[in-house]
Amino acid sequence: QQAYPGQAVPQPARQCPQPMPSAPAHAGGGGEAFLAALKAESFSSGKLSLIERFFSDTSWALTQEQFARVFKSLTHASDIEKAAQVIGARMGRDYCTGIAGAMAASPHSSTKMSIIQSFCPHVADLENVAAVLGALTHASDVEKAAELFGKRAGPRAMLDCAALFAALRCTPHDSTKMAIVRALAPRVVDRHNRSLVLDAFS
Repeated sequence: QQAYPGQAVPQPARQCPQPMPSAPAHAGGGGEAFLAALKAESFSSGKLSLIERFFSDTSWALTQEQFARVFKSLTHASDIEKAAQVIGARMGRDYCTGIAGAMAASPHSSTKMSIIQSFCPHVADLENVAAVLGALTHASDVEKAAELFGKRAGPRAMLDCAALFAALRCTPHDSTKMAIVRALAPRVVDRHNRSLVLDAFS
């Protein structure tokens, strides 16, 4: 199973798409032990303390499924947002697919947007941005999220026209599609394939 490693060593510029790295040797059962401790803790403050302590250790490693379960272990929207802030501040690299998993822990648009804000500066797989945009309900949120990724994702975070096409399929509204194109176009690596993008408007 693919891993969601902690403070990863920066990688050279990527070409889209790229698979996520394999689990480091230390992944072991640490993730399950941490999740069991979260489940056993009754108080929000205790859960947040466990989260801060776990993610402060730079050797942590979780699968994407385990990463999503961290957020699902929290009851209140405010706690989910705080956890995203704590974790996002300690991550050297994160992934759209993992962000989408965290977003699934809350039905609230404001909480989903807060999660995106916490994680998008370190996103490494912008080619999977459709996973995040597709997890949003409102067109205005889709547009805001695309703008966040366009402006705040790391300088090496890029996507190809096929990935942009997938992002455009997340909305039926041409005005929202145009907003996505404007936000993400500077990060497209293969503009010669722009006919793929035009197909999303037909």
